[in-house]
Amino acid sequence: RGFNVCPSGRTVVITRIDENHVTYSAFTPGTEELSAYATLLKVDEDKFETAQRIRVENNACENLYLDLEKGTLNGLPMNASQKDVRSALPCFTGDSPDGAEYNCGGGVFYLNHDFYFYSGQDYIEVRKNFRGELSQSILDKTTAEIEALLGFPERSEEVKKWDGTQRIHYFYPRKYGCLSLVFINRKVHKVALHSTSIQETQLCY
Repeated sequence: RGFNVCPSGRTVVITRIDENHVTYSAFTPGTEELSAYATLLKVDEDKFETAQRIRVENNACENLYLDLEKGTLNGLPMNASQKDVRSALPCFTGDSPDGAEYNCGGGVFYLNHDFYFYSGQDYIEVRKNFRGELSQSILDKTTAEIEALLGFPERSEEVKKWDGTQRIHYFYPRKYGCLSLVFINRKVHKVALHSTSIQETQLCY
């Protein structure tokens, strides 16, 4: 209430977080970029009020930099709070509460820039379409190129997903915990910085 939930000409997505909260996202037609976002709180059986003020989105997360040695993205550590992440990087497209049983334990997500703060498990992930820079250019590198650059991993796993996709996971120790790489078709598809050690880090799909 208090705003037009279906703005003319826009694609609107309502996502249920839990029994009391939903998220509202409006996307610009054609480009499908996020134009507005809000979290809504249930006030009775069929009405919601804004728990967070709707914000016009400009997708202006610029100069993104993932530091593989420090374990930070634009200076934000892996254990940064959701509030700090949203404040520093306001171009997020979705979130879910820490401790959630979905979205790998909750976090703040940036689909338009292809990076994800999983604050529920204290790790940062960037994917192949990340709109930023890494301190080492390892996205889209082959397994052979990674082994030449970083050496052989301390831990590796091969996982076959439900759709038949074969994934290879490499894990490297770091002072902050560990660095993990996900290969699809023998090329790096995901890079993640974990606050946990190699032995403690669990895969999430």
